[in-house]
Amino acid sequence: MSNYMVITAHFIDAEWVLHKRILSFTPIANHKGDGIGKLIEACLIDWGIERLFTITVDNASANKVAITYVKKKLANWSVNSMVLNGLYMCSAHIINLIVQDGLAEVNHSIASIRNAVKYVRSSPARLQKFKTCVDREKISYGGLMVLDVPTRWNSTYLMLHKAVVFEKAFDRMKEDDGHYVNWFVEDEGENKREGPPSDDDWANARRLVNVLSIFYYVTLKFSSSLDVTSNDYLNEMAKVLINLKSLATSSDDLLRKMAKKMEQKFAKYWGDSFDQVNMLLFVANVLDPRCKLEFVTFCFSSMYEPRKVEELKSNIKELLMKLYNNYIGGSDVRNSGGICFGDIHDGSSSGGGGGSGGGGPSSSIMSIDLFSSFKMMKQSSNDDISSKNDVEKYLTDANESTSNAHFDILTWWKLNGHRYPILSQIAKDVLAIPVSTVASESAFSTGGRVLDPFRSSLTHKTVESLICTQNWLRSTLLGERIIQPTQEETEFYEVIEAGNMLLLYFDIVLVISLLTNHSNIFV
Repeated sequence: MSNYMVITAHFIDAEWVLHKRILSFTPIANHKGDGIGKLIEACLIDWGIERLFTITVDNASANKVAITYVKKKLANWSVNSMVLNGLYMCSAHIINLIVQDGLAEVNHSIASIRNAVKYVRSSPARLQKFKTCVDREKISYGGLMVLDVPTRWNSTYLMLHKAVVFEKAFDRMKEDDGHYVNWFVEDEGENKREGPPSDDDWANARRLVNVLSIFYYVTLKFSSSLDVTSNDYLNEMAKVLINLKSLATSSDDLLRKMAKKMEQKFAKYWGDSFDQVNMLLFVANVLDPRCKLEFVTFCFSSMYEPRKVEELKSNIKELLMKLYNNYIGGSDVRNSGGICFGDIHDGSSSGGGGGSGGGGPSSSIMSIDLFSSFKMMKQSSNDDISSKNDVEKYLTDANESTSNAHFDILTWWKLNGHRYPILSQIAKDVLAIPVSTVASESAFSTGGRVLDPFRSSLTHKTVESLICTQNWLRSTLLGERIIQPTQEETEFYEVIEAGNMLLLYFDIVLVISLLTNHSNIFV
């Protein structure tokens, strides 16, 4: 029952490969902001990390205190410890909050279906009866029933998505299983269990599945920890808002109420002020060569009025220039003030023939190498373009085609970064920003397997060593491409494991029986 905190680092290396590494998996006394901040500071010191670009957390108040603490401490380390003084350090993800507000409208229906699924999954005998009902209703579907985690809306979506397929099977359970209806009448603590699901509950579930699918596929994109996600943030959130606006005018009362609640929560973070949004995520869209500033402006035009669009466009370009100036300050860039004809010289100073005051031809005629002078002028001009106008050059160059379904943004920057030397350094940092904390949250699943009930006496240091070593070795050996199991696969593995344990139990009983009756049998 220990509280743990995990810190995961994301970075792009010199070969433009995105890396994810667990740096710390340590116990924490409480969830207070200062405690979280101190652990982050200790982790940075342990690893010798002196520069920090962004920190991605959820929007809990304790995390905001932690960010403030870290910014204060890093400011004392060095002027260059944070980019732009840490102004854009915190990136809060909000999809979960938007969806939870919408789900509040249909809590009763969700609870009813959740209890029905819980009943079916509560014992092998009940599951077998349910399968019989599925067969008798001639429902052909290979997926397993999923029980959600109420605090994770995406698992609720998966549960409802599968449950509505088996609606007729659940209805048949009322007829074929006498305990099914009675189970809902029983008290669960102080309250009666919600359910069994009515026709209205199933109708609400079908509506909800359609709405949640919008957010589910956006979340899948954001949840990737092995691919760049920051450059998709703006266009995916724009899709969400467009869909919500459409649902808000629906003739269906339930959908309209849900959409309006979600819109209000959306506006809290994505309203006119943009105080809660990390503007670097808009810069990431600009650094996508298929999008640049034009696509960002186009997305904003579907979300805000023209005056606000122009203001945002100006702010994003200004931020990109601030980053450029910040990065160029640490680069060795020449700044030539004009053209210097270095090969023009006076014959008298060359030591070449000429009498004392004779005024021969060599004293009045200069030797000029125009090719060398032209070469120097071109070099100076090229230096000026590459170092001073990197941003303008990138923005005015033609966009890449949007038709390439397999476009790899990191490969593009690897091949074209030499054309924008300073901007490519910015891209390497901005594109590494994860827009979700799923990479860190997945570490707790690993932690649950490492620190299971059979190994509950491991020390904190041992747990951290096992988790970090596994993460680093797998990332190195498999080239970062570790395929995480889906929720369906995880459910399947759990069933298989439970079945294996049951078989093992029967094997042990059989062995004991054989040994009891025949002492000369060896197993």
